[in-house]
Amino acid sequence: MNSDVIEVADKPVKEWSFIRLSNEAGLMAGPEKDSEGASFLEIVRDTLIEHVDSERATMVDEYDEDWADTALFDQIHDIIHNVVDGCVPIYTYKIWLTFVSLGAWAEDLAELGGPETDMTKNAMTAIYMIGCRLGDAVMDTYRKELHNATN
Repeated sequence: MNSDVIEVADKPVKEWSFIRLSNEAGLMAGPEKDSEGASFLEIVRDTLIEHVDSERATMVDEYDEDWADTALFDQIHDIIHNVVDGCVPIYTYKIWLTFVSLGAWAEDLAELGGPETDMTKNAMTAIYMIGCRLGDAVMDTYRKELHNATN
């Protein structure tokens, strides 16, 4: 059971536990520790932060920090979707382990056009939706952290 961990609200995004990540992604029940679902959530967080830090460093080298932050976060929606798409497992076995671990059967696939006849593709879509919600939450908080660090 995941109820034995108490999350501190002011922890930096990079230190969020898999439980906090599952809460931020809006999951009804979080994955078990060391599961494919917990790993997926951590990979999404880490990959997004790494990508944003890398892009930001490149932009800051060419322009000032304010311009870099504005330009980067104007594109954040596309960045999140591209990163999450690359984090969704591609092997059938891993897809289904992740799907079950995240409780992804609760996702409403109608948001992205409805379910397909290919159940594995449906599972990937549900995982993708969870990853995008998490990405939005992570980037919203990380943007605030960056803003506070530069002011």
